[in-house]
Amino acid sequence: SSGINAEWPLRPGIDLLDIMKLLQLFLGCVLLQVAVANDGWCSHEDKYLSGYVRHTDKYDTLEEAKTLCDEQSDKCNGITYEASCDKYTLRKGTTLKDSRHSEISYIRCEEGEEE
Repeated sequence: SSGINAEWPLRPGIDLLDIMKLLQLFLGCVLLQVAVANDGWCSHEDKYLSGYVRHTDKYDTLEEAKTLCDEQSDKCNGITYEASCDKYTLRKGTTLKDSRHSEISYIRCEEGEEE
């Protein structure tokens, strides 16, 4: 037992060490989900990338856009979410530019960069 007094609001048989293990397991799962969700891509709010890979191609999900951008990595350098149409577009540009339209851009993270 961990030496917690009887006033601690725990059920019999559960001690602080058990709770700590469960919390560690939960936080580990959350961090794993975040890493998988980011998948090596970094987001940049209020930024856009210039030049569409194909102007007519717009995607409903970020995951779909990431997959297609990875498949066309010779042409696609990132993704810009266009809030005005609620779609993701593949972009040629490599320089993040300031957006006045609440756009969000996603580029592959540089080594050591936060996802």
